[in-house]
Amino acid sequence: MDYLYYKAINWDEQEDQVDQATWLKLTNNFWLDTRVPITADQASWHALTVNQQAQIGQALAGRALLSAFQSEIGAPALRAGRRTQQEEAVLNLITFMESVHTKAVTTIFRRLTDEKTAASYYAWADNQEPLQEELELLVKGMQGDDLLRRGLFLIADTVLGAGFDWAVLSHPELAQTNRMLTNILTGNLIFRDYLSYKFRQGLEERSSEDQEALVAQLTECAQTLIDLAHQQNKALLTEAGAADSLVDFQWQMLQMTLGLGDQPAETDPIAHRINQLATRTQETTVVETIKDADATEFMQDDDYDF
Repeated sequence: MDYLYYKAINWDEQEDQVDQATWLKLTNNFWLDTRVPITADQASWHALTVNQQAQIGQALAGRALLSAFQSEIGAPALRAGRRTQQEEAVLNLITFMESVHTKAVTTIFRRLTDEKTAASYYAWADNQEPLQEELELLVKGMQGDDLLRRGLFLIADTVLGAGFDWAVLSHPELAQTNRMLTNILTGNLIFRDYLSYKFRQGLEERSSEDQEALVAQLTECAQTLIDLAHQQNKALLTEAGAADSLVDFQWQMLQMTLGLGDQPAETDPIAHRINQLATRTQETTVVETIKDADATEFMQDDDYDF
């Protein structure tokens, strides 16, 4: 369907029910970084060694850099390939939440460390060569085929950050920091399921030759990016092997949701936790009509507790 430039979105026109279901999932999952009590982690943070603090801080800064790329370049690049107006609305939500994911890291640093130390973490990410090479490749890829852009966006969101996630999730004593990261991962997994669905839709409409060429190009880009992710894990972590395994697991998970591979085996407890989280995000949301789904909910006093 061709749209007039200023055609209003009618949410009762269910061109694709998954758009409306995903809108509900994202709005139901809405959260803000300032509502997670990171200060409760201060004692656990100060009990860590300086090296452990540096690894976690640098990992979080690396995660923030990827989210900043997604909000500024990655998500906006997907709008040109949108299939429905509702899809563009969902992409707007994704863009906003990527910005929340970026800001969440600053909130963690504000509660756990001083500005100078936080700045050193960000400087590490900004100057880390493998990570910058990843971003350079992603920027180039975002100028190409629409389905390639979607695949690369998802690689950046779930695969490239896995080593950074491992650095935090391997310290469960930082309970609220883990909670913040879990919020981020939950959003990323919803993005993954939705955009993978759109990827599969687009892929089915192409010829067999075009499908093979696109999958080969995406796989080649993915392998280059994964090699760089392994390099960044080595530069950051004393236990890079475990982080590498999580990167590989996330790529296998992504291949499965894109329709390009099978369910991977869980390699460790952190992979198991992520798989459980992914299973929860894939729960079916039934949308009879958007009017029923948007039933009025009255505000409560605690909605204003910031």
